[in-house]
Amino acid sequence: MSSASPSTDSSEFNDLAARFSAVPGPQITHPYIGDIALVSTTSIFEQKVRRLLVGDQAPRIVAWPLNRAEPGASGVAVALLGPDLTADSAVAMAAAIDREHPEVCIVLVAERSPDLFEQALRAGARDVISPAISAKGLADAIDRAIENSSRRLSQRAPAPSVGHGRKRLFTVMSPKGGVGKTFVATNLAVALARMTPLDVALVDLDLQFGDVAASLHLMPEHTFIQATRSALAREAAMLKVFLAPHESGLYAMCAPDDPAEADEITDDKSIEIIRQLASSFGTVIVDTAAGLDAHTLASAEISTDLMFVCSVDVASVRALRREIEALDRLGMTYQRRHLVLNRANAPGGARPEDVETAIGLKASLQLPTDPLVLTAANQGLPMVRSDPKSAIAKRFIAYADVLADVEGPKRKGRDHKPALSLPWKRSK
Repeated sequence: MSSASPSTDSSEFNDLAARFSAVPGPQITHPYIGDIALVSTTSIFEQKVRRLLVGDQAPRIVAWPLNRAEPGASGVAVALLGPDLTADSAVAMAAAIDREHPEVCIVLVAERSPDLFEQALRAGARDVISPAISAKGLADAIDRAIENSSRRLSQRAPAPSVGHGRKRLFTVMSPKGGVGKTFVATNLAVALARMTPLDVALVDLDLQFGDVAASLHLMPEHTFIQATRSALAREAAMLKVFLAPHESGLYAMCAPDDPAEADEITDDKSIEIIRQLASSFGTVIVDTAAGLDAHTLASAEISTDLMFVCSVDVASVRALRREIEALDRLGMTYQRRHLVLNRANAPGGARPEDVETAIGLKASLQLPTDPLVLTAANQGLPMVRSDPKSAIAKRFIAYADVLADVEGPKRKGRDHKPALSLPWKRSK
């Protein structure tokens, strides 16, 4: 570990240290999982880090010699590189550490620029922070790094895939809004993640007004737009950088914050990302916008399963019947089909058996009305986590068990009409 540079004024350093000592400041909040290694740091920056480490369970600071892929001590969780490193040296060191110790979360301490940030991510770093970062900003950055390292350690033990090792891609769809697509997609994803944590991805393909992030109470660092703009997203191993982890164990690709940014995302780009997620996760669930836009059709075409969400009012039933007929005409009859009836016992609604007859599908899941659904949605808490003993949560959990026991997709007898053999049907 390097010493302070000759230009560092000792009295300035002592004043800074005294201020840190006198004023209770931010602290690292995550439980201890490993040490923090400093590579080519300065005394002032090291002091900043030390002031955050309070208590017996706080991480230790250890040395990681420059230009070596091995630390000076075992059990390192986070490596802070810099600020006494050139950009090229920091990137090279990050790549060496990531190659030998993929469980370590690497953070570069340097003046951030778009080029350096992209190079750092390619090399395996998780973040780039300024040497002049505030104490609170530094604490938040180290907390994120510790959380990331914890997830990496968990991922080293392979998780079983849903469907006995066969990958599943669900597109959740409906011709009308307000029927509960996002409610179904998020709760089902959380229920599946209970059995296969770190092996479920949830994609918000309602690119203009998607609210997966709000439904899961997530504040993602990156969204779909950053993933499509970055060359890193073309590499499946790097795509997880753009996903938001949820406490249930699933990962979410969230919709852009600005609806105008959705115009940048073509269906080719969105499907490229979904394909890469499907190659990395056992189960991918895609929440779509209402109707059959280009993104929804493209996702449906590559899916193993189509999940139709419908309420029991006549308008929703008629619209869904027309949507299914349109998919039949397009030749999309090879996917497994699931019907979810939301608010199935709503007063004045059609009987579930009448809905099944009109649509031509047996309901795989019927969800009752529950006044707590709105409360949970407003709090960003899926019912499966906020109230696991409720009737709705139990049905999601039981249905997830059924999906997990079903072998990979294969064509079965269907209740709906066969596809028309049309010359212009979409190719698979």
